[in-house]
Amino acid sequence: MPWWLLVLLLPLLFYLQLYQLGSHLVVRDRLRPADAIVVMAGDQTRPVHAAALYREGYAPELLLTNLPLTSLQGRRTYLNQIGLAANERGVPREAMTIVPGVGVSTYQEVFNLLDFVQPQGYERLIVVTSPSHTRRTRMIFDDVFARADIEISVQPVAEHPYRPRDWFMTTQQRRDTWAEYVKLALYRIGIR
Repeated sequence: MPWWLLVLLLPLLFYLQLYQLGSHLVVRDRLRPADAIVVMAGDQTRPVHAAALYREGYAPELLLTNLPLTSLQGRRTYLNQIGLAANERGVPREAMTIVPGVGVSTYQEVFNLLDFVQPQGYERLIVVTSPSHTRRTRMIFDDVFARADIEISVQPVAEHPYRPRDWFMTTQQRRDTWAEYVKLALYRIGIR
């Protein structure tokens, strides 16, 4: 191969590697009707996407997990904002349930969810979270729900600003990507 061709191909190869890093984080499971849609605690795009799935008839209920904010008022404000975002997009308040407990990590959030849904007989859940968070979310659900007879479908938020094809172009997406890889590594070595 001539050297000049290699020089021309290097940027393309570099881009493909960066694209793979971003794409590896994003998991999209098969979407089927479920008993509930779980809105993982986080940004405001999650309840918007969950509401769209609700309106499309994928589940009759939204389960909202809670953030570990420092004050009770802060947690109430967060839950009100999430509930309002879903309600404004067609989800009635009576179709939203707050999962008891506050998770200081995704791992704890998933345990709280399992404690809530297992005794109530849920069989299938759709889990909505940010795209860069889906691979680790899938791993945690696989571990925590391993003995539960509950099917999980992890769905990335479509309206989220994270884009695997060009995550390296913005500071926030670079932070999200590298932070998620650090969290994946910590999770794999047993730090929950």
